[in-house]
Amino acid sequence: MSDLVYAGLADDCLNWRDAWVRLMAGWLTDLGLEVSAEIADDPFFGPGDTLMRNTQREQQLKWELRVELAPGVIQAVASCNCHRDHFGSVFGFTAAGQPAHSACVGFGLDRIAIALINKHGPEVTSWPPAVRGTLGR
Repeated sequence: MSDLVYAGLADDCLNWRDAWVRLMAGWLTDLGLEVSAEIADDPFFGPGDTLMRNTQREQQLKWELRVELAPGVIQAVASCNCHRDHFGSVFGFTAAGQPAHSACVGFGLDRIAIALINKHGPEVTSWPPAVRGTLGR
């Protein structure tokens, strides 16, 4: 898993997150994968925290990018999130004199590799040239 974090003003964090949703969707598409971007919620809230999960979905704080990892198996390979001012308040970092907002993007390199093997086969040399070129090969 690779993660990137951004902290700053609320609108800047939302714009950063939204840009990453578009960037990741475009990159995955360029790799020949069929990708869907979907509103999601975090599983760590647990089954008893329906209100937290529903609020996260209603406010569209979490987006997942999903692709096929195996025939009929669709899973998230990336997640783009806004945390509002939660971490700025808890850890005391600020932007413009207020608790800072934060956002993050995480992507599972292992899942993306599995999706590529599922889509194009196990031999990278047989993958479409455009996909190999996107990967720097």
